[in-house]
Amino acid sequence: MYLKALEIQGFKSFPEKTRLTFEKDITAIVGPNGSGKSNISDAILWVMGEQRTKALRGGKMEDVIFGGTEKRPKMGFAQVSLIIDNSQRIFAPDSSEVMITRRYYRSGESEYYINRESVRLKDISELLMDTGLGRDGYSIIGQGRISEIVSAKSSDRRELFEEAAGISRYRYRKDESERKLMHTEENLVRINDKIDELKIQIEPLKEQAETAKKYLVLRDELRILEVSMWMETLDKLHDKAKIIRGDWEKAKSDLSNIQKELSELYESSESFSEKMRETDIQAEELRRSLGEQEAAASEYESEKAVLENSLKHNLEREVQLDMEIAEQSTRARALENQIAQRHERIREIESELENIERQAKGISHMLSRSSENEDGAKLEMSKLVASKSEKQALAAQCSTVLSMLEDTFLQQEEIDAKRKREMEEALLLCDELKTRLAEAEKNRSEAQEKVNELENIIEGYSLKADGRESKVKNLEELKTKLTIEMNSVSSRVSMLAEMEKDLDGFSLAVKTVMRERERGTLKGIYGPVAGLVKTDDRYTLAIETALGASMQSIVVDTQEQGKAAIEMLKRKDAGRATFLPVSTIKAIELKLRPENENGYLGTAFELVRFDPKFKDIFSNLLGRTVVAETLGDAVAMSKKYDNQLRIVTLDGQLINPGGSMTGGSSAKNAGILSRANELKAQQSRLEELTAKVKECESRLTEASRELSSAKYELQTAVFEHKEALELLRKSEEEASRMQFLLGETEKTVQMLRNEESAAHQRSEENAKRAESAKADIVRLTAEIAEIEALLSDISERSAS
Repeated sequence: MYLKALEIQGFKSFPEKTRLTFEKDITAIVGPNGSGKSNISDAILWVMGEQRTKALRGGKMEDVIFGGTEKRPKMGFAQVSLIIDNSQRIFAPDSSEVMITRRYYRSGESEYYINRESVRLKDISELLMDTGLGRDGYSIIGQGRISEIVSAKSSDRRELFEEAAGISRYRYRKDESERKLMHTEENLVRINDKIDELKIQIEPLKEQAETAKKYLVLRDELRILEVSMWMETLDKLHDKAKIIRGDWEKAKSDLSNIQKELSELYESSESFSEKMRETDIQAEELRRSLGEQEAAASEYESEKAVLENSLKHNLEREVQLDMEIAEQSTRARALENQIAQRHERIREIESELENIERQAKGISHMLSRSSENEDGAKLEMSKLVASKSEKQALAAQCSTVLSMLEDTFLQQEEIDAKRKREMEEALLLCDELKTRLAEAEKNRSEAQEKVNELENIIEGYSLKADGRESKVKNLEELKTKLTIEMNSVSSRVSMLAEMEKDLDGFSLAVKTVMRERERGTLKGIYGPVAGLVKTDDRYTLAIETALGASMQSIVVDTQEQGKAAIEMLKRKDAGRATFLPVSTIKAIELKLRPENENGYLGTAFELVRFDPKFKDIFSNLLGRTVVAETLGDAVAMSKKYDNQLRIVTLDGQLINPGGSMTGGSSAKNAGILSRANELKAQQSRLEELTAKVKECESRLTEASRELSSAKYELQTAVFEHKEALELLRKSEEEASRMQFLLGETEKTVQMLRNEESAAHQRSEENAKRAESAKADIVRLTAEIAEIEALLSDISERSAS
């Protein structure tokens, strides 16, 4: 005997269905720590019926089911199948291999199978006894097991040695027998109590029995009167039957017409049913379309919300740009005013210059009369005035540019501050959307994990429901089969009991005598011989043949009682009967006993059972008849003993003393003993079938309850699965919406950053222009001062 294969699914670290095939020359299974080597031995120990979670390295039995990982959902059940070679017929099942299966659900229910047939844990334990296997066997020696055995009590070690010696099965049977004996003793005590109670009821029951006997006599008289009345009633019923037959023919014709109409209605209903199915299909398509449109509407709503948000942001941006344009217009008008002021200043400067020029002309005119040396001074002064005017115009222009740049700086600072606020708000919104997106992704992941977990649970519950539905179906078929057989046996028992009661097969004389005995008019009547003898089915036909007509003989107590019965038969003209008085008939023994002959089974007297007080009667009737197995054996015996024996065979053939032979089919009165034996056997069979039907009904009720429970669990899991799918759909929609909003917000942030970069570049350019303008103003101011100093010097020289 060796292990052929091990199938594991959902057990500890084996979520997928895994089959390990063990060849004869496999010595060990090796692998790194945590690879699941110990889980294989745990699986073998578990499938053989281990119930201790500590021995399976767990805290509770649910720990044997795969608990799931980050990427794989947990399983709803664990199943292990152990295939063992049985070519040497070590196990009871007549097959070349034995497959033991154990399945455990998260709900806490266990199922056991042997060769795919549902069994109890007890059946698996009994199957593995004396093989070294099993939860208490020595086939699996784990870590610390040897030290446990060495340090255990002698009684515990004895169990291991008994298992190894192959006597644990008998010890188990002994314990089981002792328990049954204990229950039997308790039942005997209860039975004795019942007997004591019934003894108190004996006297009242005797009175009731006398009343019942009187009732039986009156019942027979009533039956005769009823028969007469029934005969009269029967004639009336015949007349009514003719009328009813006519009505029946008419009703039959009406029924045929109605059935035709009903068939037409069924055909029309089929067409309506087909239309209803088509309508249902259309409704289902509309519901599916509606669901798709609702999903699309939900997506459009999300996009609408995003677009509305973008539109609002763009409108706000447009208002801001309008404000900036208004501010720019204001600044432009201010610059125009400044430019106008500068032009006015230029005109003033020009007016001053004109005055200076007029003065210069006066001075020139005055100097013209001076010496020729003064001409050079005039010329130089004129140049200086022109240069001063040019420098002053440039200085005014630089001042205008510088003023304009300062205004631009102030406006740019306001725009930058506003853009910074918008940037901060957009970044905060991005962070919030990222958080919400992460939360939505987490919810979606959890919903997906829940969906996968429920799909696993649904698979387990579906498997459980299918198994239990198959079990219910098998039990229903078994119940139907047993019920049919029980009804058949019950009908057979009723028929045989009625035949026994009515003495079917007996002559009118025997029936009359037994009827009078029941009435109490005849005393000392024991009954016909066939009713007082019992034998095994094998010898029934031989005993019936050996008794022959004596089966109808009536056993009485004394000759006087036989005489009274004969007189009663004569008086009622009820026929003839043979009476066998117990006090008169003597026993007869067979002198020649062919005990060593082939086919010799014994005398007919030795093969029957009866009340000891009828010993002489049956010795007289059967003591000289030998029972042989076959007719050939009987003929050989008869010839050997010179045709002095009366021999009957098992198939009812008879050889009489003197050599005459009687044979063929059974006699007319044959079957009375067979009927009694059959009645007893059928009654036993009926009791057995009744018990089996009750047990089957109990098992069917329990299986139906388990099936209802499994279907309820499956429906609950399917409902939860639908809810999980809906939650997953909403989570995916929320994640998509958050992703879209986050993308739009990031685009806005990028746009603001681009604007900020462009504004920074413009600020740098304006700063450079402002620095250049300032430098020009300083330079021009210095140059104008020098020119004014020169002009002053020239004026002083001219005045002098």
